[in-house]
Amino acid sequence: MCPPSEAFLPCQCDPCSLVIKLLCCYQSEQTAGTLSHSVFSYNKMVHFTSLKTLTIEGSSLSSIPVLNYLPKLQKLFLNNNNITDVSPMAFASLTALEVLDIGLNRLETINANTFYLSAKTVLVYNCINSIEEEAFSKEQPAVLDISYNYLPDLEETIFTPILDTVMSSDFDGYINAEENPLHCNDILWLQQYPTYYLYLFLPEPGC
Repeated sequence: MCPPSEAFLPCQCDPCSLVIKLLCCYQSEQTAGTLSHSVFSYNKMVHFTSLKTLTIEGSSLSSIPVLNYLPKLQKLFLNNNNITDVSPMAFASLTALEVLDIGLNRLETINANTFYLSAKTVLVYNCINSIEEEAFSKEQPAVLDISYNYLPDLEETIFTPILDTVMSSDFDGYINAEENPLHCNDILWLQQYPTYYLYLFLPEPGC
């Protein structure tokens, strides 16, 4: 059952819908009630237990808390916002999640236990310059796109488990790390596993 419309602005709720799309209106005459001028409260999502797709983009959204209210969510698009912080285990309860897109945000560091999931994970066009140990914990994503960031290296202990998952996946998994300022010495470990290159998109490293 839908909450009152004023409780979940700017969403226009259809009680039969499995998709919610929250978009920022950029026209100056249409700013009232948009995400750029309102605070999005994740706890309102408790009303949408059957939701399968959620899109929040073009807003001033700056952080992602632990999401506990969306057991059937399959696709979560949080691209083109101002996200700088993701809570540990933020997505751990989203057991049905297949696609997570946090591209075009302002993430700099991926902390431990941030991505406790196996969904396709898109992190393009952020400012990521470091990834902590166990940032991808429990299950590993079979598709990871971290292109257009600021990573100087691909840490072996972090990326080996992901690449092993990619290679064993039943579909076309891959890691896209193009357009990162990778250093030759910091990806030499890949030469020990030439098969990994079949599943990696890499830039020309700076040597």
